[in-house]
Amino acid sequence: MSLSQHEISLRIKRWLVEESDIWRFDEIEDPSVVMNLVAKSNNRNVNIIVDDLHDKVTLITSMNFSKQQKNSLSLLPSKEKNRFIPDLLMALYQLGLLARHSNSSKDKIEKFIMEKLIYFDGLTKDKFFDSLFTMLLGIDTLQQYFNRLSLISNDGALS
Repeated sequence: MSLSQHEISLRIKRWLVEESDIWRFDEIEDPSVVMNLVAKSNNRNVNIIVDDLHDKVTLITSMNFSKQQKNSLSLLPSKEKNRFIPDLLMALYQLGLLARHSNSSKDKIEKFIMEKLIYFDGLTKDKFFDSLFTMLLGIDTLQQYFNRLSLISNDGALS
């Protein structure tokens, strides 16, 4: 017996309440979807979306960068610059995250967006929280790459 989008939404909310020592959440009023929550843990946010058209839960987060971080990419030597984004995307893909970025110009990244999908037929409490923690790991990975980028662009070598 498969659950409806509404039943899945209630289950996810119950799980988040059960794990309230780690997770907090706010519900966003969004008439275009069945559920849109912002799950929060240690100042990191992940949206949890269930729509009425698909049999999946979408976990999505975005990360904007400071002006300094945005400018750091343009200061890299060409060889490093050409490897930075593919290396970062590969690290995120290896975590099982769908990732994309938006640029204001060739060298200036505005933000990264990461997604993870969980289909209803595979949704368990374990799978759900494993996916949420993977999203947090993706956020940490982005931060580490951009912190490393700042170190490289400051003096041309890693400190």
